[in-house]
Amino acid sequence: MDTTKIGILIVDDEERNCLIFEDVLNSNRNHQISLATSGKIALETLENESIDIILMDIEMPGMDGFEVCRRIRQNHDWSGIKIILMSARRTSVEDKVHGLRLNADDFILKPMDFQELNARIQVFTRLIQKERQLHMINRELEAKNDELQKQAEIGGLVAAVVHDAKKFTVAMTMGLRDLIIPILQEKLSHEDEWVLELMNDLNDAVFNGEQCTEFLGSLLAIHRNEEVEITNVVTMVQKALSLLSYNLQKDKIEWSMKFDPNEQYLTMGNSQLIRVFMNLIANAHDALKRFEVSTPLITIRIEKLAEDLKVTVSDNGPGIKTEILESIRKGIAVSTKGKGGNGLGVSGASKILKSLQGRLEVTSQLGKGADFIVYLPKLPASEEKAKPDPLKNVDFF
Repeated sequence: MDTTKIGILIVDDEERNCLIFEDVLNSNRNHQISLATSGKIALETLENESIDIILMDIEMPGMDGFEVCRRIRQNHDWSGIKIILMSARRTSVEDKVHGLRLNADDFILKPMDFQELNARIQVFTRLIQKERQLHMINRELEAKNDELQKQAEIGGLVAAVVHDAKKFTVAMTMGLRDLIIPILQEKLSHEDEWVLELMNDLNDAVFNGEQCTEFLGSLLAIHRNEEVEITNVVTMVQKALSLLSYNLQKDKIEWSMKFDPNEQYLTMGNSQLIRVFMNLIANAHDALKRFEVSTPLITIRIEKLAEDLKVTVSDNGPGIKTEILESIRKGIAVSTKGKGGNGLGVSGASKILKSLQGRLEVTSQLGKGADFIVYLPKLPASEEKAKPDPLKNVDFF
């Protein structure tokens, strides 16, 4: 099949109906039509042809449209196919609800207005074309990300790659916000529950893209800012949390930050500290996500010691096995099979801390979570008093 075309499969046990729909939809040269007169033939067609949209009658002998829809949605390879169900039954409300619960994308009553049918097909056609464009952008972004990771392994981030990746996330977000969402708002009925759910999902995708863009912008700032200066540790932690907050909320992971707002937590550092705290918070997130924790929680405590500032990132997960804990302590990124934390990012965090005269420690007990503890040199009292309170304009959690 021509990959630039939209593959449409018409499924109806009445061959005459198939031919009528084919004639109606063939007016668009971007469509490539296939026909199936049973659910069994429809599934066989999907195995052998590239199909983007299925227009399917639910009332067929043997395997009806509902069963075909159910089987399609069970196959991950067909997850992107848009399914439009058709019915001539007057009790179609129940059919419609049942079809939408099976994750069909639309439902049409027979007999139908062919102009309306064409309009609905065109909406899905434009949506699929935009999805293809976004998929290409994502593939390029993944390629850039792979390159970025390789560069990180041999000595650090490559600012040019991050800059390019940021362009892709901006393009993806703009494509959704300025192209796809307005088309759907104009063409689809907002009385349909599935339309509202789709719009919510797309708005979430836009927000996620904007967060990704902000994250990449932060990485660029981190890469470019290598000067060591008086740095507010609380602000660094808050920035790390803000960059990760969307994913934490999405996975229903709570977090808290504990420190004395009357104290100043200043050190000689730079924005690389954001990377340190992001790595450690992301590790805690990963451990909690992999296990079934009833009330997953990440706690960050900031304290003043005699000579150091102490920042502890704790989770209430299952803890770390002894052999993995020892590997992490040696600065080794460990990959484990099945469930469990993997220590990714700890080695990078440790290297940054060493460059700032700090250090990282890890403690854990099985069943009682894990603590990743950062020690940073405390600013001498004479220099601290000479500086204005940097926490006055900070929002506290």
